[in-house]
Amino acid sequence: MVRRIAVVTDSSAALDKSTLRHLVDSGGFAMIPLDVFIDDQLVSEKFVKSAEPSLEEQEAVVLAHVLGQKVHTSAPSPERFRSVYESFAAQGYEAILSLHLSRHLSSAYSFACTAATHSPIPVYVVDSQTVGMALGHVVLSLHTMISQGFDAAELSQVAVEMLENTDIFFYVPTLDALRRGGRVHPALARVGQMLQIRPVGTIREGKLMYLHRPRSLERAQSLLAEVVSERSVCKGAEQYQLEQVATPSPRGRIVAVHYCAQELEARRWASSYRIHPDFFTPLPTVLAAHAGLGALAVVVY
Repeated sequence: MVRRIAVVTDSSAALDKSTLRHLVDSGGFAMIPLDVFIDDQLVSEKFVKSAEPSLEEQEAVVLAHVLGQKVHTSAPSPERFRSVYESFAAQGYEAILSLHLSRHLSSAYSFACTAATHSPIPVYVVDSQTVGMALGHVVLSLHTMISQGFDAAELSQVAVEMLENTDIFFYVPTLDALRRGGRVHPALARVGQMLQIRPVGTIREGKLMYLHRPRSLERAQSLLAEVVSERSVCKGAEQYQLEQVATPSPRGRIVAVHYCAQELEARRWASSYRIHPDFFTPLPTVLAAHAGLGALAVVVY
């Protein structure tokens, strides 16, 4: 029996427009945008279910970084989550899977938990402990697996297993955007700027972690390719089984390459290091707000 289970996520999942359209048309899916502000003026769209952040928003954020304006983000309120949950309940859904970016990077997870306590149907809220398509590919997998007859509790466990076997690696060409977004201490950012540090990092246990601190763009790009290659080759893992159906097996697949504004340069980088992702997409506005122009990220499962 196919259970009526809905999936909810936020805009940090980096799902592109065509993918979002497919999910919405299939039913049982909602994406809640995180708000983006430039000098305290809201630039992100209000609540929508079917569209990715517009090109105009992305360009506005990139320009704000160039001009040195303050760019910051805000999680959706508990009321926005509650409204979505109640809507699915009214449509006859039995349960909801609600997956969101790391609680260490946003209040979205905690707000979703608050809203879940008031939902008329069960809501399984999952802290992905990550961002981008590291979250987005799990959302896609769960939406597909619902048709295979799992219940929401089983699927939430599948999500946790998949997320534990997914990594995101990145480099940022400057610490300035992270500083202005409050993601790095101002003193550290000043030192980084003085030394022209272009950190290569990842997210571990939901927190930003820097792996290397190269001082040239070329070295940062090379180190990013190295850590991606090591992860994709060395961390093959056993296939998880849940009843008769296996969750997708983590075998070092390159899920996505994300870029901020400089698509051509990002594609050249991927091609030069023979990196061929399933998805090649811009960072969503909410992540570009903190990463800055020229940032690059790679998701490996």
